[in-house]
Amino acid sequence: MEHKQNKMKKPTTNKQELLFTAIEKGSVSLIDFPYLSGFRTRISELRKDGIIFKTETITQLNRFGRKIRYHKHILTDKTFALSVYNKITK
Repeated sequence: MEHKQNKMKKPTTNKQELLFTAIEKGSVSLIDFPYLSGFRTRISELRKDGIIFKTETITQLNRFGRKIRYHKHILTDKTFALSVYNKITK
């Protein structure tokens, strides 16, 4: 099954899902994947595949009013990322 908008295959692994989301949204963060304990590992794997992320630190308040910080990984080259995605979803 392919995604309608970009004709991308549906992701079947966590790594593919992270890259799919980054391509769709332009960025990805732990907030997008709170259930994924290997989030940082998947980001590292994508970097090894040549994906370049610009990292921005976000500070906000959680539901208890405490400050939290996390990294937002902004995709720098969507065309290259799409080619990597197509390669890893074969």
